[in-house]
Amino acid sequence: MHQTILLKKKASAATSSNSNKTAKSIPIPKVIFSILGLALFIVITFLVGSVLSGDKEEEIASNEPLQIEEKIQPNPAPVSKEILSDVNSLNLAAIGPIERLIVCDEGEIPKKYHEFKTLPKGWEKTIKFKKSFKCYSSSLESLRFAVDDGPEKKHQGVGAGNFSWPIE
Repeated sequence: MHQTILLKKKASAATSSNSNKTAKSIPIPKVIFSILGLALFIVITFLVGSVLSGDKEEEIASNEPLQIEEKIQPNPAPVSKEILSDVNSLNLAAIGPIERLIVCDEGEIPKKYHEFKTLPKGWEKTIKFKKSFKCYSSSLESLRFAVDDGPEKKHQGVGAGNFSWPIE
């Protein structure tokens, strides 16, 4: 009988220690799920925000040169030095979709960057620049430009590439 009482005490002690472990381990998954839920909410909010602001212009002032790892296309025909002034207008037009367009005002100090994302066919924009610009387009065949109300030009090339204005 004495052994039976000892066995019952050991069994009840083991049961109470197991119930203590179970009670302590329940809050940990709740905390983990809360953190994971918050992280998922932040990621979804960031993705929705970036999609909604996809075609807005981002201007970046930097001393860093424009560095784009793409093939470089030949430049358009040279421009007469008589056309150059301190401030020029660059008229841009998308005749097809353009995933990314970056224009660097090389006359500004520090250089001023205009970045456009996900441009639809029919998009137009006029940018002021000083003396020269460098342009990168993810789709050269879809871009048309004109400087200071001059004739509309198309840069030769297909796909992604760069070009500068004026040609020196």
